[in-house]
Amino acid sequence: MYQLTHHQAQNIVDKMMKDIPYNINIMDQAGTIIGSGNKERIGTLHHNAVEAIKQKNSRNHNR
Repeated sequence: MYQLTHHQAQNIVDKMMKDIPYNINIMDQAGTIIGSGNKERIGTLHHNAVEAIKQKNSRNHNR
């Protein structure tokens, strides 16, 4: 699986936020925010992303 660097993620967020009037976050595979329109959130855990990751992993284990 390809993983974005912090720089790549922030580049994507910066470009998208020129057209989208909402905050955008990009998280890594652990749910940590690696790119955000709110720079203070970078490096923090996005709890909803963590839950989504857990649910996806749970579904994969039940197959």
